[in-house]
Amino acid sequence: MVAYVIGEVKKTRSGKPNNLRRISRDDVDRLSRGQPSKKKGYGSRNVPHRLNDKERSEIDRAAKKGFVTLAGAGNRRTRKGSPLANIHRQWCDARDKPHILLFKAVGGRSVDQLIVDLAPLRLNGLFDDPGQVDEFLSKWKTDILTAASNSGMGLSCESDDDDDDAVNDDAEDVADEEPMTYDDDDAEDDAEYMVTLDSNISLEAWATSPIWKLPMVSIGTFEGERSKAKAMAKELAILWAIPEETKGDGAKSRKAAGAPSGGKTKVKGLSAHRKRGGGHRQAW
Repeated sequence: MVAYVIGEVKKTRSGKPNNLRRISRDDVDRLSRGQPSKKKGYGSRNVPHRLNDKERSEIDRAAKKGFVTLAGAGNRRTRKGSPLANIHRQWCDARDKPHILLFKAVGGRSVDQLIVDLAPLRLNGLFDDPGQVDEFLSKWKTDILTAASNSGMGLSCESDDDDDDAVNDDAEDVADEEPMTYDDDDAEDDAEYMVTLDSNISLEAWATSPIWKLPMVSIGTFEGERSKAKAMAKELAILWAIPEETKGDGAKSRKAAGAPSGGKTKVKGLSAHRKRGGGHRQAW
């Protein structure tokens, strides 16, 4: 009876019931318009979320693609951090999906960068045992490294100590070094030490805190040409069913959209009445 009234219980990829405190889609939209969220605590004056017209168009495209595209780090000159990246991270948290960011090459950088943030999955809030978290994360890490291998993307050799602050500042530019390429044989071994979690954050915080308070959980920064970066992002987005389903392609014809048949009005003009001998005119 309960399932009939309120729907089935939402479950995670492992089949475990999802009881985490997440932001609602309505509050994500309110934050993107500069309005306060209905439930307090999901927004912050120190974390920009309000989108301009250009960013709003991009977030709509990101919902259809399953990943967000940013120029460079995506930061505005007049704001700290990237509202577009922050809103997309909130959107992913509301839908229990990984956050995929594609950074276009700017400022002399020759390759694009791609980061997959697994923090919206909130695995540390689902499992009490760190061993269970690592075991579950390994499934996602395998997907990421397989997609990188399929698309020819390489993982940067140099890590950035500021990656944990990437919730607000996105990702810092990585030094121009030759990225490591991965084969399926050694992907599992290399993934063990690349995912780092902030031990200072409690398990309760991972279950209840807003996503902007949680650090990024990522294997690292992948680098490659634009076509390769897009191929990797698309493969992961489709694999994890991140793109939002559209309601349709619109009306097929003017008639289907509610227009009169043939596109012409059925109301007859005065000349048609006169031809029939009067209409509303009286004969003398």
